[in-house]
Amino acid sequence: LAIETALLHDEMTRQAELKRDLEIARDIQTSLLPRSLPDLPGFAFFGGSIPAKVVGGDFYDFIAFEDRKLGIVIGDVSGKSVPASLLMVASKEIVYSRALTTRDPGLLFQESNRRIYSIKRRMFVSLGYFLLDPDAMSLRYSIGGQPLPILLRDDGGGPRFLEPPEHRLPLGAFREVPYDTREMFLRRGDLIFFYKDGFSEAMSPEMNPYG
Repeated sequence: LAIETALLHDEMTRQAELKRDLEIARDIQTSLLPRSLPDLPGFAFFGGSIPAKVVGGDFYDFIAFEDRKLGIVIGDVSGKSVPASLLMVASKEIVYSRALTTRDPGLLFQESNRRIYSIKRRMFVSLGYFLLDPDAMSLRYSIGGQPLPILLRDDGGGPRFLEPPEHRLPLGAFREVPYDTREMFLRRGDLIFFYKDGFSEAMSPEMNPYG
């Protein structure tokens, strides 16, 4: 009985330490998400993330440039918990550093893909990168593995998906992927909804997809 009690005490101690480490990881991951939304005249932004576990692989970010352009990043690392959160941090920094050297989303994806592929095989990152030019009212983008954003435009046409790029593989799946760039022009009143597959694959308590 004494041995079993001692083993149980050791296991409870390990569980407490793991819980504490996960809480620290969660706090660090939360701090990497945007603390404020961009202040860009003529545009409004909103974003949020709720992980399925204590920590996860979802992330989004805004990258402000000196010429008033704005980069919008939304991503998801395959898997969950600590491994996904670690690759999430690495992927976020890789995309940020590449965004400072190139304004072409397709080229940014090609360069980021090689680096992510070299970090961890059999794990990949689904990613969307959108470069907003408020003066030209244009949005240039590349999408790899992410669901297509939805455009709501007040023209009576109803919701529609953004035009898909030709190459949409997740980053890190293969070393060389010829990602391409798409461009669209915005109109006053447009609403673009970016989301993750956790939204589109949500189910009711009876395990029926909402659609």
